[in-house]
Amino acid sequence: IVKACLQKGFAVNACVRNKDDPKNKFLGNMVEDAERNKLRLFSADLGVEGSFDEAFANADAVIHAAAQVDPARVTDPMKDMVEPSTTGTFNVLSSVNKSRKVR
Repeated sequence: IVKACLQKGFAVNACVRNKDDPKNKFLGNMVEDAERNKLRLFSADLGVEGSFDEAFANADAVIHAAAQVDPARVTDPMKDMVEPSTTGTFNVLSSVNKSRKVR
Protein backbone atom coordinates (compact mmCIF):
# COMPACT_ATOMS: atom_id res chain seq x y z
CA ILE A 1 0.00 0.00 0.00
CA VAL A 2 2.79 2.43 0.96
CA LYS A 3 4.79 1.80 -2.19
CA ALA A 4 1.74 2.04 -4.45
CA CYS A 5 0.72 5.38 -2.93
CA LEU A 6 4.24 6.78 -3.26
CA GLN A 7 4.47 5.63 -6.88
CA LYS A 8 1.22 7.49 -7.58
CA GLY A 9 2.83 10.67 -6.23
CA PHE A 10 1.15 10.83 -2.83
CA ALA A 11 2.94 11.84 0.36
CA VAL A 12 2.51 9.04 2.91
CA ASN A 13 2.33 9.16 6.70
CA ALA A 14 2.76 5.50 7.60
CA CYS A 15 1.80 4.39 11.11
CA VAL A 16 3.59 1.51 12.81
CA ARG A 17 3.67 0.47 16.47
CA ASN A 18 7.21 1.74 16.95
CA LYS A 19 8.76 3.79 14.17
CA ASP A 20 12.24 3.17 15.61
CA ASP A 21 11.91 -0.63 15.60
CA PRO A 22 14.47 -2.08 13.14
CA LYS A 23 11.80 -4.37 11.64
CA ASN A 24 10.18 -1.27 10.09
CA LYS A 25 13.35 -0.29 8.24
CA PHE A 26 12.06 -2.09 5.15
CA LEU A 27 9.58 0.75 4.60
CA GLY A 28 12.38 3.24 4.05
CA ASN A 29 14.44 0.74 2.08
CA MET A 30 11.74 0.02 -0.48
CA VAL A 31 11.27 3.58 -1.67
CA GLU A 32 13.17 5.23 -4.47
CA ASP A 33 15.34 8.25 -3.66
CA ALA A 34 12.81 10.56 -5.36
CA GLU A 35 10.06 9.23 -3.05
CA ARG A 36 12.08 9.29 0.17
CA ASN A 37 11.04 12.80 1.23
CA LYS A 38 7.39 11.85 0.76
CA LEU A 39 7.41 9.09 3.40
CA ARG A 40 7.09 9.84 7.12
CA LEU A 41 6.81 7.16 9.80
CA PHE A 42 4.73 7.66 12.94
CA SER A 43 4.44 5.50 16.04
CA ALA A 44 0.80 4.66 16.72
CA ASP A 45 -1.05 1.95 18.62
CA LEU A 46 -4.51 0.76 17.60
CA GLY A 47 -5.37 0.25 21.27
CA VAL A 48 -4.54 3.81 22.30
CA GLU A 49 -7.06 6.54 21.55
CA GLY A 50 -5.44 9.60 20.02
CA SER A 51 -2.24 7.88 18.94
CA PHE A 52 -3.05 8.55 15.26
CA ASP A 53 -3.85 12.25 15.74
CA GLU A 54 -0.45 13.58 14.70
CA ALA A 55 -0.18 11.37 11.60
CA PHE A 56 -3.69 12.29 10.42
CA ALA A 57 -3.56 16.01 11.27
CA ASN A 58 -2.73 17.17 7.73
CA ALA A 59 -3.83 14.10 5.79
CA ASP A 60 -6.28 14.29 2.90
CA ALA A 61 -7.21 10.61 3.17
CA VAL A 62 -6.65 7.60 5.43
CA ILE A 63 -6.20 3.97 4.45
CA HIS A 64 -6.72 1.68 7.44
CA ALA A 65 -5.32 -1.78 6.76
CA ALA A 66 -4.22 -3.03 10.16
CA ALA A 67 -5.62 -5.39 12.75
CA GLN A 68 -4.43 -6.14 16.24
CA VAL A 69 -4.44 -9.91 15.97
CA ASP A 70 -1.85 -12.51 16.92
CA PRO A 71 -3.29 -15.85 15.73
CA ALA A 72 -0.93 -17.78 18.00
CA ARG A 73 -2.50 -16.16 21.05
CA VAL A 74 -6.18 -16.44 20.16
CA THR A 75 -8.09 -18.45 22.75
CA ASP A 76 -11.33 -16.48 22.65
CA PRO A 77 -12.01 -15.07 19.15
CA MET A 78 -14.38 -12.36 20.41
CA LYS A 79 -12.04 -11.13 23.15
CA ASP A 80 -8.75 -11.68 21.31
CA MET A 81 -9.71 -10.64 17.75
CA VAL A 82 -13.05 -8.88 17.38
CA GLU A 83 -12.89 -6.53 20.38
CA PRO A 84 -9.31 -5.27 19.80
CA SER A 85 -9.95 -4.82 16.08
CA THR A 86 -13.19 -2.95 16.74
CA THR A 87 -11.51 -0.73 19.35
CA GLY A 88 -8.64 -0.06 16.94
CA THR A 89 -11.02 0.93 14.15
CA PHE A 90 -12.89 3.28 16.49
CA ASN A 91 -9.56 4.83 17.54
CA VAL A 92 -8.57 5.35 13.89
CA LEU A 93 -11.95 6.91 13.11
CA SER A 94 -11.71 9.13 16.19
CA SER A 95 -8.42 10.53 14.89
CA VAL A 96 -9.94 10.94 11.42
CA ASN A 97 -12.79 12.95 12.93
CA LYS A 98 -10.30 15.29 14.67
CA SER A 99 -8.55 16.02 11.37
CA ARG A 100 -9.69 19.09 9.50
CA LYS A 101 -8.73 17.76 6.08
CA VAL A 102 -9.63 14.07 5.85
CA ARG A 103 -12.75 13.63 3.76
